[in-house]
Amino acid sequence: MCRKYAGALAQTGKFLWLHGALIGPARAEGQSPFGFGDDDVVGLATVCQIGGELTRGAIDLIEVDNRYGAAALVRQLLEIEYLSFAFAEKDEIAAEWLHADRDRRKKFWSPGELRKRSGGRYLSADYWDHCDHGGHPTRDALPLLPDHEQIHPAFFWADLAGHLYSIWSNVVRAVELRGDELSDEVRTVFPLIAEATESWLEEDKLTLVLRAMHTRVRRPDAA
Repeated sequence: MCRKYAGALAQTGKFLWLHGALIGPARAEGQSPFGFGDDDVVGLATVCQIGGELTRGAIDLIEVDNRYGAAALVRQLLEIEYLSFAFAEKDEIAAEWLHADRDRRKKFWSPGELRKRSGGRYLSADYWDHCDHGGHPTRDALPLLPDHEQIHPAFFWADLAGHLYSIWSNVVRAVELRGDELSDEVRTVFPLIAEATESWLEEDKLTLVLRAMHTRVRRPDAA
């Protein structure tokens, strides 16, 4: 399922990029500082493509038993999760993110600010747990390193899949929010991923347990 989500994010991001770069009034009206047709769509595309690349990297690292490296990339995916949620809540806000300079990103788009604006959906404890294990060098990383009593790789797969479930759900909502302005190609993989997700959740009890532990983080339909 993680591999399916990685491919879906990459493909959806590619179609969004092609659409946003070429189609829309922003270039002709001088509204895009980058010369794109629709900066909002390009912003969403960028987050999708970054998410796809981070996921592919995390999968590769888990498969060669580099658990600390994988944990670092999964921590990065939490920021993609927050951004995708913001983009799914408000049309055109992805353009604001795309336009933001470093100072604006620090003030408005930092993980902490995004969590505040999520209305309590995302837990700071979950974010900082990921930071301690794979973001900042700390002693909490010992179970992820060679020659130590390591966390079972099943935990990594389930945790990664849970975050990807949330990210993908946000991406689908963000695309639907933008409605008919997006081409049908953008939604090409939506039915396939929906079917695969339903089948997976019926069988994968470990991910269901982890999602229950962090209900507001894992369930896109939660308050």
